[in-house]
Amino acid sequence: MTNTVTALATKVFAEEGFRFFHATYFDGDTGFVVGNDMLILGLDLEEVRQSAAMAAPSRAGVKFYLEEVTAEDFDDRCAIFAEEERPRAFIVMAGFGIDGDATEPAR
Repeated sequence: MTNTVTALATKVFAEEGFRFFHATYFDGDTGFVVGNDMLILGLDLEEVRQSAAMAAPSRAGVKFYLEEVTAEDFDDRCAIFAEEERPRAFIVMAGFGIDGDATEPAR
């Protein structure tokens, strides 16, 4: 299921100490899943949480569940989402601007 390029990239990030997460967003009142999932990698848990919070759908009452996964599981999830007709996940590197230059840390 994995893609050779993403598997190699995930391995390199893991060797550099990155941790891997899957964020799922849900309505706090009904429990129904809303919006797209996020696959997040980062060095700092607080930056990962901030990235997950910033990416939350902009409607009242939305909460998220953040699950830490292994590098292999992260790679598998990337492959699954990439094969979907309408992708329902985005990949974010915590600590870097989501809509800015990815070479500069977020400020």
